[in-house]
Amino acid sequence: MRNLTRPTGASKSQSMHDPVRVPFTGHNSRLAMNVSGALTLALTGLLWLAPCHAEIYQWKDANGKTVFSEQPPLDIDATVVKPKTSPPSAAAIEKLKAQTAAPALKGTGTEKPKTAQKPEPTPEEKKANCEKSKQALVRLESSIRLRYKQENGGLAFLPEDRRQQQIKDSQKNISTWCN
Repeated sequence: MRNLTRPTGASKSQSMHDPVRVPFTGHNSRLAMNVSGALTLALTGLLWLAPCHAEIYQWKDANGKTVFSEQPPLDIDATVVKPKTSPPSAAAIEKLKAQTAAPALKGTGTEKPKTAQKPEPTPEEKKANCEKSKQALVRLESSIRLRYKQENGGLAFLPEDRRQQQIKDSQKNISTWCN
């Protein structure tokens, strides 16, 4: 039968749980994997960013065609090409001026009045909203503990302060829609 207290070939002073003999186990191995994973991710990101700063070279090949590449040829002199940028158009300049000047006009009384208003609700809409508001008030004033759907999709009981606020809102809606 095998001795479980000491690994084979170990001296009497070494035990099976010697951390030197069992590297990368338990929490230390997870930490090592996390660190190595983060390091790998960082190096991969740097490798992807390296070509973003590459220069573009231009030269003529043996057939006389112009060639563009990120790597210069070994046997031919190549020139570094700088990208040409054009100045913005007059329309783009005017648009930019209008966007930057608009916030300065706010609050000076020069903004346009809002003319788009909601149309008056029909009597059928008023009646339907009145009924919904009355039903909501009855449900809120009942002794039943109400539940609501949370953002994560779960259900939770409606807190008392929120229930009281909804009762006030329902009473306000009844006065608005039922008169």
